[in-house]
Amino acid sequence: MKVVKFVDRVLLLSDVQSLHKFCLKWEFDCDIFNMNRWVTPAIACNVQVLDVSLYCPDVWYKLPRSLYTWETLELLELSNHIVIKVPNFVCLPRLVTLNLNLVEFESNDSVQKLIAGCAVLKSLHIKRDVCPDVVIIAILSPVLERLETHSGCWRVPKQVPSWLLSSLREIFIQNFTGLKDELSTARYLLNHGRALKRIKLHSGLPPDDIKEKFRLRGYQSSPESHLHV
Repeated sequence: MKVVKFVDRVLLLSDVQSLHKFCLKWEFDCDIFNMNRWVTPAIACNVQVLDVSLYCPDVWYKLPRSLYTWETLELLELSNHIVIKVPNFVCLPRLVTLNLNLVEFESNDSVQKLIAGCAVLKSLHIKRDVCPDVVIIAILSPVLERLETHSGCWRVPKQVPSWLLSSLREIFIQNFTGLKDELSTARYLLNHGRALKRIKLHSGLPPDDIKEKFRLRGYQSSPESHLHV
């Protein structure tokens, strides 16, 4: 394959010691062997931005364990047929942006274990078809500024997270339908988001209907925050 030979020549055969961004999008005839041959050395080249998307039916890719302790990674985006198998120890000291699109988690605590190792995480995007019992709102990053997720992928915690009180500025919730639990969670975010500037809800319902649901149930929000539907 010409593409395989080209990537081999650039990534494996040349004397590359530093790599800013590595983007791999594979849509057919996926070869896990070659993916490992490319992703692993990309990490070893002190990559700062890693974007991997796999669209091949019946093929699932597990990231190398070295990824979860790489010091230079600042942005990680994973999409589709990728399995997130998180080791017990995760340390991504520079990771600022984490985007997970329709990936599979090996266990329900994988998200928490991954995020717990990202001390400076500021932007988190999680998109899933079906959400298990994942409490995304219990994120440990104290400096989180932007959260984008699907409705139903998180629950209200017993204790207000520090990032919600001090740093979160923007929330984007997809597939919002206005159910009681969804309204309660959105109201919770508005009431406790002291730094919150905007909460945006993506819904198939007319905007006026969603706003009416909020009005009927009532909520209090910071005067500087804004609800967008």
